[in-house]
Amino acid sequence: MSISYDYYKTFYYVATYHSFNKAASVLSISQPNLSRSITKLEEQLGCKLFNRTSTGVTLTSEGKDLFSHIEVAFRHISEGENMIRSSEKFKGGLLKIGISSELTTRMVSTMIIPIIHTFHKEYPAVRIEICHASSTKLASDVDNNLMDIAIVTTPYNESIKKSSYNKKVLTSYQDIIIAGNSFHDLKSRTVSLKELMNYPLISLGTGTETTDYCYRNMFSKSGLEFSPSIETTSAGQILIYTIENLGIGFIYPEDAAQAIEEGKIFKVDIKEKQATRYIAMLSNIREKNTTKIFEQMMNDQLSK
Repeated sequence: MSISYDYYKTFYYVATYHSFNKAASVLSISQPNLSRSITKLEEQLGCKLFNRTSTGVTLTSEGKDLFSHIEVAFRHISEGENMIRSSEKFKGGLLKIGISSELTTRMVSTMIIPIIHTFHKEYPAVRIEICHASSTKLASDVDNNLMDIAIVTTPYNESIKKSSYNKKVLTSYQDIIIAGNSFHDLKSRTVSLKELMNYPLISLGTGTETTDYCYRNMFSKSGLEFSPSIETTSAGQILIYTIENLGIGFIYPEDAAQAIEEGKIFKVDIKEKQATRYIAMLSNIREKNTTKIFEQMMNDQLSK
């Protein structure tokens, strides 16, 4: 007996979604055609496969037996298709990745670089371009299809919130405030943001999410104007200037851990609550296959 593969395919999707309507939508066929396929399959097998109810369908005992085999078959088919696609290794192409200059060296080295290495190893023919810019600039580039994917910090200002792109939050954290040993009078006590204004502050430059929409906002809630004495072009420079006792810095906790342990700097405790920061992955809604693969690699890494 030769039964059409399409009948089994229809059966698989109806059984998976427990719905004729949903299966028809996924398969892009009309529900009457889908129902006819199931009826013909049942006739050829000589048994009833589904129990129809007002809320959907359930498998009969015969249907469950059949599905246990069909599910395995479809899994093998899917694996075969993926193997063929993988073997092509993408003959060429370009993947443009944006990395926020507000991310620290440790963030980039532990979260992003390993994924880039893995991607390049599996798809060596795909050329990778990496651009460093502010989170705001990169979000705009992704929205305007000038960048395939970007790893940025949030929150965003209102203009960015209105943009259209895929967004996935990767992790969250809170910065800490650090100082060099020349500022020992700040040790072992809790200070206010107002008192910190009496010291030189070190921060990323104006125009970054970190400065414009995080610290300025945090200080303004206390009626203060955030006016750093030193503005850097990258987060990594903040630690260097702080160790050299040039001011009080705001930094990702893990980047400061070793220097704190070695006694080069110390953590300053403040009365006010630090804002929660987020690292997010953005991709254009018209994402291409290489973008999807990079996203999946990032998701797989985070789920480990």
